[in-house]
Amino acid sequence: MKQRIWACAALVCMSVVAADEYKPYRPTTEQVALARTLQTPSQPTGRNAYPVAWSLEFDMTPAEAEKAYQADHAVASDWARRHWADGAQGKWPSFPYAAAATAKRLPDITAAEYALMCGKSTPSCLDAVRAHRNDLRAVLKRHERLLARVKSLVGYDIWWNTMPPDPLMPVARVQPALQLWNTAAALQFVDGDTSGGLASACTASASFRRFQASANTQLDRVFMSAGARLNLQLATDMLAAMPIDVPLPAPCRKAFATPTIEEVQFGGVAANEWVASQRAQEMAGAKGWEYISEGWALALGDEVTRRAAFEDIEVPATVLDRAPMDEAQIREGWPGASLREGRLANLNAFVDRAADYVATLRMASLMLWLHEHPSPQSLQARLSAAPLGPLAKRISVGCSGRCLVMTERKTYVVNRTWAVRPTEP
Repeated sequence: MKQRIWACAALVCMSVVAADEYKPYRPTTEQVALARTLQTPSQPTGRNAYPVAWSLEFDMTPAEAEKAYQADHAVASDWARRHWADGAQGKWPSFPYAAAATAKRLPDITAAEYALMCGKSTPSCLDAVRAHRNDLRAVLKRHERLLARVKSLVGYDIWWNTMPPDPLMPVARVQPALQLWNTAAALQFVDGDTSGGLASACTASASFRRFQASANTQLDRVFMSAGARLNLQLATDMLAAMPIDVPLPAPCRKAFATPTIEEVQFGGVAANEWVASQRAQEMAGAKGWEYISEGWALALGDEVTRRAAFEDIEVPATVLDRAPMDEAQIREGWPGASLREGRLANLNAFVDRAADYVATLRMASLMLWLHEHPSPQSLQARLSAAPLGPLAKRISVGCSGRCLVMTERKTYVVNRTWAVRPTEP
């Protein structure tokens, strides 16, 4: 049975109220009109990786996985239609249902194996792999087929979740499997195939960057940005350990490319969260209370918010004011609620995470620039000539001049250190 990860992100969780405690909320005419603008964008063009990733834990070809996803999609859509339109009750089917009925389940990654793999809290993936080389060979051998399934996603263009937006709908559980890839690339590098290991990390980074740009739910964005960040940091560490005259593998140009505004897309997430919020309120019997989150969804999809994340600046609080709430109703129906402050905090948390992701892309691009512009000058002096842009306020020289430290806006994330190749004599 697929481990269920609830698609209950900031908007949905923030808006669920109990029907027996709160009176119905009557939205204003303006709010109703604005809600019509929160339409789910059309699916981007290109081959969609999400149906293949839906059943990663089963031994299937990509074609078999896509067929199984379509079967599950039909079941989920029918259930959602009956549950929300006709008022039918019942539990969601276990997913992935079709794959479990037709394919062999691959071995699960154990907690001990997962602890050995390179993750976001691993200070140096290369050092960790060197310390546990033999153990990791065994892990990768045991999960050889799962790794092959993850790598099969390279040929796809987008990551678009087409399952019904719903607070009870599980998402594809891909995070543990994704970390197999950067761990395998690191092992390949430390075993002597440095160009092959770097090419593998860059291929993963470029793929996850591409998927993150199109991901249309919060959790999918989190998974894809995490995959891109882990592999980018690994690739830059590899780059710092390689001679300057070694040719850069072709995938690294895409992995290290300077980020563009097209990689910051929130419209799909905003619409998805709004629909899920509506369904959450219907499930709770709290009529009309989804509108407390309408301003959040509109703000998330606003160009001002998108630009703030890309340019690494704060989101102006006024972006929440497009859908003003009826404060008198709120005081009567939900006493003590500080809704505006809560919505602003959730919006800032989302933007902070996105800005940190973009900063990581800029950092990787800077690492490539430093690699291709060797100099006998100190690292601090070299930075004065580098194309820093918004990175200038985030980075400082550390490790006695041998690394850069990038601060994170998301306070629970440890500031990252980026190794830089020693200056040329």
